[in-house]
Amino acid sequence: MADPQHDDDLADFRTENFTWPEGPDAKERTVYRKGEGPAVIVISEVPGITPRVAEFGRRVAEIGATAVLPHLFGRPGKAPSVPYTLETMSWACVSREFTLFASGKTSPVIDWLRALARHEHECCGGPGVGVVGMCLTGGFALGMMVDGSFPRTASSACARSSATASSRSRSTPRRRIHMATGRWRTPS
Repeated sequence: MADPQHDDDLADFRTENFTWPEGPDAKERTVYRKGEGPAVIVISEVPGITPRVAEFGRRVAEIGATAVLPHLFGRPGKAPSVPYTLETMSWACVSREFTLFASGKTSPVIDWLRALARHEHECCGGPGVGVVGMCLTGGFALGMMVDGSFPRTASSACARSSATASSRSRSTPRRRIHMATGRWRTPS
């Protein structure tokens, strides 16, 4: 297990760039991947892909899924500190991609994440794509689910609000990854 107080070089993750949409509005981001099997997109919280988020991605890979960690903000692998977190948070608060979501409109980052999920489903196969959001990014996971293209989802933290139940179809079973054990479970 990585030490959460020290930077993680993420050397055991594969990296690739994912760009969407095509054209002048294209947004390219680095994506960290580990494992084989159906994709589970792990959307990190501010300040970004910290050693603990990377460790969670490793646990997702250990259970037979492909952990997909998109770099949305911060410095990948950097251990959190108060100054670093505040710096990253202040950037996210003024970024157009994140403030649109906060105002109730569709955010470009959610559209980008949906495109990433479609891409990962094509690459990894499986019954669908899991999405794990953490607090603020739990809202991104919810936003991704609204368009109905996710037959299976996983969510955590703030994403497990009552909004989750009201925004999904009752006929589609949902599975969640249990944060403590790293095992999949179907909520009752």
